Amino acid sequence: MVVVDRPFGEIWDGFVEIAERQGYAADLQETDRGLRKYTSRWREAPAPFGMGSRSRLVARFERPEPGPDGEVLEGWMLEFHVQRQVVKNMSPGFEPKERDWSDSGQDRTREDVLYGQIRLRFGHELGVSPTYRQSK
Repeated sequence: MVVVDRPFGEIWDGFVEIAERQGYAADLQETDRGLRKYTSRWREAPAPFGMGSRSRLVARFERPEPGPDGEVLEGWMLEFHVQRQVVKNMSPGFEPKERDWSDSGQDRTREDVLYGQIRLRFGHELGVSPTYRQSK
């Protein structure tokens, strides 16, 4: 989750640019700017022998909830995740059908990359410490 104190249009456009650069072009049937909901098309990594995978980016934009003291926060809250699916059956080969895919959680690595890019785009600290500064 990222909270950004900028106009919605600027945040939406910046997010879409990052998503598309990472291979997550909008699914026009599922994405609705007016409802502040973004869903990408599936990004597939075909492979034989049950090793195929695909992922898609799902995001929503909301106003932050008031703080515990009733203070209303400015800006927008962006929440997103990268949904992952795999083919467990070896028989489809390189051309699995929709029924061959099954959920496999989230792709945390891609989420971390997107998170860093979004934070940098909107002038936040990266939020990651170099390994030499991390405690052992």
